[in-house]
Amino acid sequence: MKRDCILFFLIFLFFPAVAFAQEKKEHELFIDCKNKANSCTKSGISFFEKGNFQKAFHFFSESCKYLDPVGCTNLGVLHEKSTNIPKAKDFYLKGCKDGDSQGCLYLGNLFFNQKNITQAEYYFRFACLNSNSFACTNFASIKERNGNIKEAYKFYSKGCLNGDPIGCLYLAKIELNNGDNMGAISAFKKACDKGNMLGCTNLGVLHSREGKHALARDIFNKACKTGYSQACTNLNHLREYDEKESSS
Repeated sequence: MKRDCILFFLIFLFFPAVAFAQEKKEHELFIDCKNKANSCTKSGISFFEKGNFQKAFHFFSESCKYLDPVGCTNLGVLHEKSTNIPKAKDFYLKGCKDGDSQGCLYLGNLFFNQKNITQAEYYFRFACLNSNSFACTNFASIKERNGNIKEAYKFYSKGCLNGDPIGCLYLAKIELNNGDNMGAISAFKKACDKGNMLGCTNLGVLHSREGKHALARDIFNKACKTGYSQACTNLNHLREYDEKESSS
């Protein structure tokens, strides 16, 4: 009985000590925001990923106050999450103006959702020219809708080159419409290499049409293994076709 009491007492002491150490660490991070605003942002991101939005807000507010643009953008994300769109716009704009292209992208998205296409275009283009590949694709999409295929092609290419697989897919579509199969194959391959299984599947289709069935099978098989059902369907069709050809 005495042993149980001692054990209980030790556990009772241990947890407050851990909590106190954690609070002390957080306090030290917080007061250091003025000198290391980007570290403050990283702390905010860590809390955001853990689902502790209150503490994330706390750190992002401080890092934005001390001019870290990523902190401002993330503060905008929290405001948008709580449906405070005017505040989200303010902080996206601040992040964008201070050099975070992601803030420009998110601001463009808000304007696009509000049907303000002129402003959306402006911020997508600005973000794209500051190396945001997703913004390039969004800007190109607006241009394509407006029938400006030349500009769409240019910015899909830029988005694809900078790492957005969706930009590569749309680029491939334009290449196909232009009758450029090699250009489409190149764009689909880039999308596939970036892990986009639709890009891989379409690449396999084009290779199968060229009679490169072994290469197409390998590509379909790769996409099928990820669970992409259309690739599995295409793989089965190709196998059935090859079996018929070999038996005839």
